[in-house]
Amino acid sequence: MHVSDAGQARPAAGGPGRRRAAAPPRPLRVLLVDDEDAVRLTIGMVLARRGHEVVGAGTVDEARLRAREGRFDAALVDLRLPGNGLNLLAELEATEALAGRTVLVTGSCEVLAETELWPRCLAKPFDYDELIALVEELGG
Repeated sequence: MHVSDAGQARPAAGGPGRRRAAAPPRPLRVLLVDDEDAVRLTIGMVLARRGHEVVGAGTVDEARLRAREGRFDAALVDLRLPGNGLNLLAELEATEALAGRTVLVTGSCEVLAETELWPRCLAKPFDYDELIALVEELGG
């Protein structure tokens, strides 16, 4: 995988991995917003191995900039992001391009489910197959 200065992850040739599911119908462009470099790198590698382009952002302001710079098929946003991940998620969800294509990533979705704050939530730590399936469902 190659990560550019803009935080984009691209697939690397070959590499170790589990048994692969069928290839996605088309490569997706995913906005990944998390203040932890390791999380962005790991998720980026997982999605890049499926042929998707991942554009990472570590802050709310950087995510807003990336969202304005290009079109995305899906967005994953950390709840505990400095600057309020939930507000950023609402902003992204309000755009025509990402309406219905955003996912809140957090340590526990149970609290959110009880309050119905966000319909799509992925709890850390998560299964990579679950991540891939969710992203490809939203972006497809």
